[in-house]
Amino acid sequence: MKQIGFLLFIIIFSSKVFCQVYLDPICNSQAEKDLKIWRITCEVNQTTIDFTYTKRSYPESFILLFPPNTHGAYYIKADGKIYKLISTKGISNTDGVTKATINKTIYFSATFEAIPKQITQFDLIEGSSGGWDFFGIRLDNSSNIQPSISSIYAQKIDEECDQINFIPASTKPSCESFLRGVKYAMLAKPSNNQQIPIFDALYKYVDNLGLIKIFPEGGLDKYDIAEIVFIEVTSNQESELDHSYNIIRKCYDIKLYFTSPKFGYEWVFSTTQTTKAKTDQELAAQYYNCLRSAYNYSRGSYNSQYTLKSAKQKTCWTESTIKQSFQTKGVDNIEGIYQASGSDEKYRLALKKIKGIYHLIYISGAFNKNDWDEGEIKAIFELTATPLLFTAKWIMGNKEENNNCYVSFEKVLMNVFIDKTDKSAYIKLYPTSDDKIQTPSAISSSGTGFAVTSNGVIITNNHVIEGAKSIKVRGVKGDFNRTYSAKVIITDKNNDLSILKIEDNSFTNLGVIPFVIKTSVANVGENIFVLGYPLRATMGDEIKLTNGIVSSKSGFQGDITSYQISAPVQPGNSGGPLFDNNGYLIGIINAKNLEAENASYAVKSSYLINLINLLDSPLQLQKVNTIKGKSLSQQVEIVKKFVYIIEIN
Repeated sequence: MKQIGFLLFIIIFSSKVFCQVYLDPICNSQAEKDLKIWRITCEVNQTTIDFTYTKRSYPESFILLFPPNTHGAYYIKADGKIYKLISTKGISNTDGVTKATINKTIYFSATFEAIPKQITQFDLIEGSSGGWDFFGIRLDNSSNIQPSISSIYAQKIDEECDQINFIPASTKPSCESFLRGVKYAMLAKPSNNQQIPIFDALYKYVDNLGLIKIFPEGGLDKYDIAEIVFIEVTSNQESELDHSYNIIRKCYDIKLYFTSPKFGYEWVFSTTQTTKAKTDQELAAQYYNCLRSAYNYSRGSYNSQYTLKSAKQKTCWTESTIKQSFQTKGVDNIEGIYQASGSDEKYRLALKKIKGIYHLIYISGAFNKNDWDEGEIKAIFELTATPLLFTAKWIMGNKEENNNCYVSFEKVLMNVFIDKTDKSAYIKLYPTSDDKIQTPSAISSSGTGFAVTSNGVIITNNHVIEGAKSIKVRGVKGDFNRTYSAKVIITDKNNDLSILKIEDNSFTNLGVIPFVIKTSVANVGENIFVLGYPLRATMGDEIKLTNGIVSSKSGFQGDITSYQISAPVQPGNSGGPLFDNNGYLIGIINAKNLEAENASYAVKSSYLINLINLLDSPLQLQKVNTIKGKSLSQQVEIVKKFVYIIEIN
């Protein structure tokens, strides 16, 4: 019931306290081939081991991790001493299990008592079962992460955790299973004295099921509705007099109802037994026996594994992995981790961009914790015309979607308005000013660039990269969560051109370039189109298309090196490609005339060829235009995978 996979991660070193981190440590042997330890963090007060688990073969199954202070709990054994488990995170314990789906990686961690600094090897033992044992785990420099590759591990996390998986709601189980997953029985109170004996019988029946009685009149706000069952009884009743003129009460057609108030599922049981009683005590006793006859199930102890779950959108993000992603990639002015103020002060959410869209991700603190998983999507934001004001699709605590929600930001506060009247505030906890995480202010500028070879040669403007301390390329193969380092290999200041080359350990290739660079001069009136990333702060990271015609064969003040075009461009378009209607590259966008409407300029492609010819090693340029003859939308769909954001620090 246990199998695990492989995961890579970024590692953080602290200069303030002892903290030694080991990535992908070597071990002599292990009991489970699909279980992977990918990181061990040794600190002064604790030792944390991070795992991945990827089930590689059918059938799918459920996995669990025993909690601290149980017979099956993990422990570290080193130099003859035992270091106990303190806590676990990311996988359910004995009160619930986690489903292991084929080829779907599960991330989790276990925190132990601190092992001494001098320890260089230890065993990791899983209590009584031994299903996940590791022997001879080595802590040495050979397994210590190098800073030069740390970003690769962070990117692996981003790729995996930005995937949003829909998990459907629980289907209707058997009544036995349902009752195992509830704690409370919601009951009505008798409305008159005649009903009291019947309700006494029901209360006794509920007590014997091991459920806690609650009543709707007292309010249900403090209960997790998924852990409640509504129980009621119905019956037909008659009264008659015996020979001594005593009233005989008869109850027949007795039915017992169990209902989930959250999901509306209902189970009905009936009995052929009847009551025939003179006193209230006799009636209560007989009615209780009737209820036992209708459904005589012995519930057993509560187990959250059986609690019905709502549908959810789930990622594998955790508070720890989100922080590490922020530390590697940086954050904008509103991304971060927020905590509710007031009575819900332990409720935490993370705001993070996933594929260019702001998502709120649940971290911890939900009252109905059985219905919320860390990494679950809480809300999705949509831009409005007002900066720092968003509309949101907000998933309420009961899992209903509310589209009448607005979110605003001010300094370190996130204000949430639901149905315009219900306001709550969240305080930004992370990152703090001491965390020194890159923000947009550290990115001095950005422009556009495009690939001309599959091995990472990219064209942009000289003014885009001039004075750069570092250059990052974002959007390769449509992935805007990942950046690659690049360097300048040659530049032409006079014609405002620069040729870059991606040089990054994680880079492979860009694929086959679909267009050809045209050297002949385009004619006035030819249809053209431009691709780029203008005004990203307000327009986002999605590529933007504008089109028009060649207005003139010369540029500003008659500059013969440039075209004037009618396609509108904005800051951020600089360095982007200019194509004719056959998909040939005819220019590189580099300027806009602020005094004229729809007057933009592009360096002619012939000057790019001249610059390429100055390189020591010739480039293998594409000779076949594979997008010629296709529609504009088809051309854009193909070409946009080779047009990138150029970020400058």
